[in-house]
Amino acid sequence: MKTKKVPLFDEQVIRQFGSRSATLFAILSAVLIFVDIPVNLRLIAGGVVLSVLVAIYFLTWHRANTLNDISISIGATTVQIKSGDLFKQDGLKAIAFNEYFDTQVDDVIIAKRSLNGKKSKDTLCPKSLDDKLSIFIPFGSKIMQYALENWPTSDASYRKDGKTGAYHYKQSVYDELGI
Repeated sequence: MKTKKVPLFDEQVIRQFGSRSATLFAILSAVLIFVDIPVNLRLIAGGVVLSVLVAIYFLTWHRANTLNDISISIGATTVQIKSGDLFKQDGLKAIAFNEYFDTQVDDVIIAKRSLNGKKSKDTLCPKSLDDKLSIFIPFGSKIMQYALENWPTSDASYRKDGKTGAYHYKQSVYDELGI
């Protein structure tokens, strides 16, 4: 049996269930203002509502466990996060890294230096990127914005020409950006 990613009583599942059940009760309240439930059917109606609530909870939990992608909007930017093999996904890819030393659980340093400041591919880059079309830039808002605005056009052109491999911007681009 496959292990569930989300526990049955996860905080976000409970919050989403609360929101959905509040909507259900708002609709029921509006309807029941105008409709009377006969006394002999009230217990059955209560059971139906309870069953619907249980079904909503379990469907919410099931959806959380089978979720494979999500879109997050931050300001005017929408980021789509997907699970699975990054290189089998369509479109441009962004691979994030941090500026800190990576360590294993036993505090043994994996990489003696961070990728920060590198303007081109280096030996720390994963081998799985060797034959992939990619742009390498250092961490920084100006160059990241530049790449977001300019790389899609270059990417499309390189793909059209059947080119792959690692690319980087010339020093003149960094000089123009004041980096």
